[in-house]
Amino acid sequence: MVRPQKMLEGELGTKEKDYIKTPTPALLREISVIRSTLDSLLTQDTENKIRFVRQKLYEHGDKPGKYLAYLAEKRADSQSIATITDSDGNHLYENKLISDAFKKFYTNLYASELPNDAPKLMENFFCKIELPTISEEQRSLLNAPITKEEIMFAIKNLQNGKAPGPDGFCSEFYKEFHGLILEPLRDMFNHSFSNDQLPQTLREANISLILKKGKCPESCSSYRPISLLNVDRKLLSKILATRLEDSLPLIVKGDQTGFIKGRKSCNNVRQLLNVIQAYQQSAVDGLVLPLDAEKAFDHVEWSYLLFALNKFGLGDNFIKWVKVLYDDPQAAVLTNGLRSNSFSIHRGTRQGCPLSPLLFALVMEPLAEAIRVTPAIQGLLIGDVHHKISLYADDVLIFISSPETSITSLINIIELFSEFSGYKINLTKSEAMPLGSLHSVPNTSPPFPFKWSPSGFMYLGIFVTPKFQQMYKANFVPLFDTIRQDLERWNSLPISWLGRISLLKMNILPRLLYPIQMIPVLLSNKVIKGVNGWLSSFIWSKRKPRLKMAILQLPSSMGGLDLPNIRFYQWCAHLCYISDWITNDDSSIWLDIETSLSKYPLHDLLFFRSFKSVEDHCNNPVTLNTLKVWRSVQRFLGRSKLTSALTPILNNPDFSPGLLDAGFNFWLNKGIRRLNDLFADKILLSFEQMVEKYRLPKQDFFRFLQVRHYILKRCGRTFGDMQKQYLYVIVLEQSN
Repeated sequence: MVRPQKMLEGELGTKEKDYIKTPTPALLREISVIRSTLDSLLTQDTENKIRFVRQKLYEHGDKPGKYLAYLAEKRADSQSIATITDSDGNHLYENKLISDAFKKFYTNLYASELPNDAPKLMENFFCKIELPTISEEQRSLLNAPITKEEIMFAIKNLQNGKAPGPDGFCSEFYKEFHGLILEPLRDMFNHSFSNDQLPQTLREANISLILKKGKCPESCSSYRPISLLNVDRKLLSKILATRLEDSLPLIVKGDQTGFIKGRKSCNNVRQLLNVIQAYQQSAVDGLVLPLDAEKAFDHVEWSYLLFALNKFGLGDNFIKWVKVLYDDPQAAVLTNGLRSNSFSIHRGTRQGCPLSPLLFALVMEPLAEAIRVTPAIQGLLIGDVHHKISLYADDVLIFISSPETSITSLINIIELFSEFSGYKINLTKSEAMPLGSLHSVPNTSPPFPFKWSPSGFMYLGIFVTPKFQQMYKANFVPLFDTIRQDLERWNSLPISWLGRISLLKMNILPRLLYPIQMIPVLLSNKVIKGVNGWLSSFIWSKRKPRLKMAILQLPSSMGGLDLPNIRFYQWCAHLCYISDWITNDDSSIWLDIETSLSKYPLHDLLFFRSFKSVEDHCNNPVTLNTLKVWRSVQRFLGRSKLTSALTPILNNPDFSPGLLDAGFNFWLNKGIRRLNDLFADKILLSFEQMVEKYRLPKQDFFRFLQVRHYILKRCGRTFGDMQKQYLYVIVLEQSN
């Protein structure tokens, strides 16, 4: 259609010029015929496009996917970059000049600044810390030759629909033709390893720019660079990342959770909230410092990276692979449809490479360890543990007391580390929130360098306030306002009620889930009812609902449509923390703090009959909210009035002898901790059987009678319902 249209437009232009020179009736009739033909052609084309849009809407409008996301997204300003201010302060408007400005910016950004004495600086830094190394078995797995099975696994795990690299081959191509390319890929990888360099195409990348939220669009530094790598290079990185991810938890300590297998960012937030709660009434001066790093991923010096990998004992072959990946890489910047000339990269870990986040965790670990072991940096003592640092990739939290002396030592260590690693913090953007009795800016020498933020700060997408009671207002109220605005805007979308449910699952649910998982705040029944009302109004286009929300929220196997149930998601988020209580997971960086804030073990609090008894022994709202969820789920399952077989004997407010008689401590040492320890084959043991099994002295007969009376009063002689710990078993299974 394009060609006939251009031909007609060209012919029409020629005829009109001729008519201007020599106007005749015949020429006018020819012009009218051409115009009529062109109008018919354009009308037909428009009708076809409308038909195509309707067909696409019919096929994809009700399904979660890119098309539905496109319909729902708020039309932002054009992704094109209209103007850029260069390093000299000049405003550039031409696409070529804008492209050259970005090329110059990233050429400078990725230029190494490693000093000549870097090797000596690194040796001096590392001699003061002791880093763990991986075992011989792990090292042999890391350094083994690449196999076709590993390449096939990496191909299967490629994400579809991703932008290709400079060679134009997408992941779907590799999946479709994997049978033909497995062996050539393996041979190419082995050849690259032998020659210490990747082929030219694997070293190339396009840099796509994404404007950071709230940043000035006229500054080159306001854009996040995403490296669009060729898929074959991604496959190699993915193979190495898959090998490394199993070893990382053994050499990177638990307070670093970013991109480490089995660790979650919500643990960082829960740790922070518990720290704040622990110092709510403390007389100690404390500070929480969220550090703002300057382009942390882009500034990593490769010499330091390789030095650190060697200190962790990752093996010669693995380190050689990293050298091969970072040998003479090239990049070009994409702006306004233009691709700049290629330039060399001399530092940084590429955002978009599967291996980069794991390498960055190893880059940060020596700094974290130096902070941990430096006595002059005094952390926050909670219970028997000093808490100094919490990391999620480059998001670093520092906990310190005695800020007058600790801050100077902290800055000295970071500056020393910065000299050879490339890691730098922006002191003026890094914040400080006071804890305990600290209410004014500390007197430090040099002067206090951080931004004073007594009202809170943003951390991992959550606004953290000094009082737990303010967390709901600071995080959920703005979120709900945004959701209501979006639902109102989407009301006019030409999609069915099924498509609206798909949109809620795809867009609204993730936005709700993140703060629900991160913040242990309980949404009230009133709030949940209000949110369900907004969702229902959107689903039915502000008309009377045809089906109840409870029916829509049922699983599809029960006749529902799997509409998200916010209450259930909130329950699940809290039950995940309870699994850590039950298993006493050492890797949970918040667990020791939360345990120290309770008079009794957290596990025992689950089985207190009265919630008032719980509140008498624990006033931490983080813990109390999780316990409220446990009780709500028990009521939902119809088990709230049943006595648990796991009810503790010692320190049980419902069993007063366990509180008053210290002799029950002897039972604890003998392994008699809970009610189920008095049963065998679902039958209550006699005292003679207890003596034989646990070697109890005869004088404990009265204590046995006290416990037996409690059991008979609550449960009867057999396990019965007491044994059926349905919720407990589910939580325990999920944690395993």
